[in-house]
Amino acid sequence: MPPQCRLSAASVPPQCRLSAASIRDSCEVCLDVNVKSLKLLEKVQCKFLRRMLELKDSTRPAYSALQESLTLGCAGKISWVTDLCIVLSRLNIPVTLDIAEELDVPAVESAMKAVKNSMESWIKNKIEMLSRTKDLLAGRLEIDKETGKLVKKSLDFRHYLRVKTADHRPMVLQWSTGDEKRDYDDCDQSDTEFQLEPSSNGSRIQDEYARYRTQMPGSGEIQGYPRVENSPS
Repeated sequence: MPPQCRLSAASVPPQCRLSAASIRDSCEVCLDVNVKSLKLLEKVQCKFLRRMLELKDSTRPAYSALQESLTLGCAGKISWVTDLCIVLSRLNIPVTLDIAEELDVPAVESAMKAVKNSMESWIKNKIEMLSRTKDLLAGRLEIDKETGKLVKKSLDFRHYLRVKTADHRPMVLQWSTGDEKRDYDDCDQSDTEFQLEPSSNGSRIQDEYARYRTQMPGSGEIQGYPRVENSPS
């Protein structure tokens, strides 16, 4: 049986498997509603899953270390958790982590979401404040792939930055932000034109930047680069 099928089968609660077996084999199975007896079935099921996933015995030193760190933190002593709280509080947009509450899955997910929102808000503010990016990216709307609606995306991989040559990527970034620390004319003749990956709509980086005022008036070149014609897709 393929691993994925074995994993799916092992994830089925024991009662359901016993019920299915009783229907298939025309036998009578009494479902175990005793919690103590049911724990035995669950223990075997978890052991099977760990063996199938090639995990070690269910010792939990990492969990024990986390609990000890939480205990020290709640007592006002230095620990890994208190260091984490200090780091989060020093973010540009601070995030508060309440270690007095139970750090269960929802609490950790909420903290991760708060950190992500803090990062996006800080980047958005920087984009709107910096003179090099406020005219290019501030208030820009992107098409959301899931909903198809226009939304603001502070963190997103722009399709016009699909540059194959690794050495050209920082040049494109410097070009787009106006931080031209490198003379592009010093490049070898073989590297004069960017090697680009066509985006989903077939556009090229030169055409995209032309929309953002990088094309020189009255010329067919974009800031010293010859225009690269779109190849038929």
